[in-house]
Amino acid sequence: MEKATSAVWRPRADGPAGRDPDVRLAQWRQVWARDRIPRIWSGYVFVALLCLLLGLPVSSVLAAVAVLVVGAFMLGYWLRIGRPLTAVARLLEAEPARLVDVEVLDRRVVRAEQLVLRLSGDVPTSGRLWLVGPSPDGIAVVFHEGIPRPMPVQVLAEVPRRLGRPPASRPQDPRAVARRASAAALWRLGLQWAHTIAITVAIGLELAPQPVVLAWLFAVAGVLIAVFLARNVLRARARLRVSRLLVPDLVEFPATVRADWTIAVETELAGKVLWGPHVHASVRASGRLWIAGTPAAGATLGVGVPDFPIAGVVRFS
Repeated sequence: MEKATSAVWRPRADGPAGRDPDVRLAQWRQVWARDRIPRIWSGYVFVALLCLLLGLPVSSVLAAVAVLVVGAFMLGYWLRIGRPLTAVARLLEAEPARLVDVEVLDRRVVRAEQLVLRLSGDVPTSGRLWLVGPSPDGIAVVFHEGIPRPMPVQVLAEVPRRLGRPPASRPQDPRAVARRASAAALWRLGLQWAHTIAITVAIGLELAPQPVVLAWLFAVAGVLIAVFLARNVLRARARLRVSRLLVPDLVEFPATVRADWTIAVETELAGKVLWGPHVHASVRASGRLWIAGTPAAGATLGVGVPDFPIAGVVRFS
């Protein structure tokens, strides 16, 4: 299949990159994640302190593990994405993006336009990036090809003396991205609820009430866990299924994004994106959508762009 180089998002050429609606949506998602993670961490801190005050050693250890794990993730996200968000927003509102060739030096370090950049995510496998900046304080912004998510990067004065090995290339086609997304969703769901069940059992056993009371406590906790677990599974269902939905070959269809954010395919069907953060941007840019299967009313199918890390799940009606 011919590489769909014209079927992916590109930064706008007529002004600052931050005025693009897809870039603004990606920035909103980054702010939402930055603000949501501390709330989750605070909940685990509350549980840990409560277990400590009640004198429950095993439960306190389990809660403390969650506090440390979520806290480490929160700190890493804040350092990579959250802290420079304001500087990134100013830069995107002031300058357009330009496509540059990059030389990969390390798993996080690249050279572009005589600049040495330390990326906050994976280095590009295509050898090119969209670059905005840098600003006077040494912050620049990059976009991977086809992905409207701005990633802050640090401008280094020189190439670091110690460099690791360049990363091994890994597939960036829709099926590879779908497999990674499904695996990540499964692991996150499994770890979260295994920990929840473990700490619930530990709290119940350490409180050591009468056997009848303990049975009622476990029954109530079991019902609550079942309800919230089912809700989380339903929310993650699209990501869990995306790798299987993308097994059939991708077929190109003309498509447009409507005002209500549904995707019209051949003007007869409307598709709602259940998962796929970059599907709307790709359709807006190209007027095309690659679908794994035949769209029909009531069908839930995988979508993507050939040879690009863009995948999603769409339900048609």
